[in-house]
Amino acid sequence: MSGTKTRDPGKTLAVTLPVSGEQILVEVRRKKMKLCRLKVYPDRRVTLSLPYRVSFSWAEAFLEEKRGWIEEKLAAFPVPELQQPEQEWKDGSTVQFLGTGRILTVRKASRPAAAEEGGGRIMIDTPSPESPEAVERLYETWLRREALRIFEERTACWQRILASYGVPLPQIRVRKMKTLWGSCSVGRRTVTFNLYLIKAPMDCVDYVVLHELVHFLHPDHSKAFYGCLSRFMPDHRERKARLDRENRLPR
Repeated sequence: MSGTKTRDPGKTLAVTLPVSGEQILVEVRRKKMKLCRLKVYPDRRVTLSLPYRVSFSWAEAFLEEKRGWIEEKLAAFPVPELQQPEQEWKDGSTVQFLGTGRILTVRKASRPAAAEEGGGRIMIDTPSPESPEAVERLYETWLRREALRIFEERTACWQRILASYGVPLPQIRVRKMKTLWGSCSVGRRTVTFNLYLIKAPMDCVDYVVLHELVHFLHPDHSKAFYGCLSRFMPDHRERKARLDRENRLPR
């Protein structure tokens, strides 16, 4: 019926913060009001309420102008710490690998070794099965080897898709990082992935891989960059949000 206001389902818009480069999602809804209202909450939610007459295209332009203000407000709130149980390094302990739990099977053996076995188990052979430090060292050696293999495979897969656009096959490195899931050096043709990324599900790993490869076409986080990312991975915003929500980087 003409003039009747139906309940607005809302929309989610992505905003890239100008300093950190973090991408956040803003919940946008129309309401019976005269002025727009932008709110930033301590739990890092951001909402934008609009009068019915205001379009989503206006909201996009408005949020682009307010990126710096949003980042300032977020920075003023303390970042909540996730209370995670301390990792144990002994027979029967569970570790995260590609989004699923794997069980450590620790055996006493003269030669140290680590390998994945069937049934979601990772076998650790060590002369010192009672030593958490020895078990952790062997597991991390295995983890780095597997992470490099998987990151190289996924990078090669996505690079074949982007090769016609001039994206090279970069050299892959793996190291622990506190603030980034990945980084790209266009000049050196190298991509570095965070070791902790291998704990995340494969679709989140693919998001980071594609994100870094697109930097060979667009070195910054411009609209062109995100337009290219959306072309090859339309749900990249959802993958990014899930990655950051479920796989908090250690501090």
